[in-house]
Amino acid sequence: MDKNIKEALVDCVNINLPKDLNDFDKVKCNIHNGKRIFWFYQEDLDFFKNEGLNPRGWKPHSGIVVATPYCGETPVGGELSDYIIISVDKYPCEKCYPEIYWIAFNKLVGDSDLIEIYGEENI
Repeated sequence: MDKNIKEALVDCVNINLPKDLNDFDKVKCNIHNGKRIFWFYQEDLDFFKNEGLNPRGWKPHSGIVVATPYCGETPVGGELSDYIIISVDKYPCEKCYPEIYWIAFNKLVGDSDLIEIYGEENI
């Protein structure tokens, strides 16, 4: 797990992530320290659409926003976008071993298969 956290911290200061700033359009909620967020990928959308369901209601992936020491002061309203990592605690069990792992927010946003990131207020 230490390797995973170190990798996430390195990724969160990588100015080349995400490669396309339009990727931030996938974020449909405010991001602040301690907030639980949810997201789904194209394969989740395809599966739920095939079942006649909305992936938002099933929340296939979730995690907690964690500000890093690099974050510094947050703008008015406390919304963050840079230098944060996500403690991922929920994902489809067939994907990998059940454990908490960490991912840089900018790496998650930049994933080409990611469809949307949303909060409770969007469900």
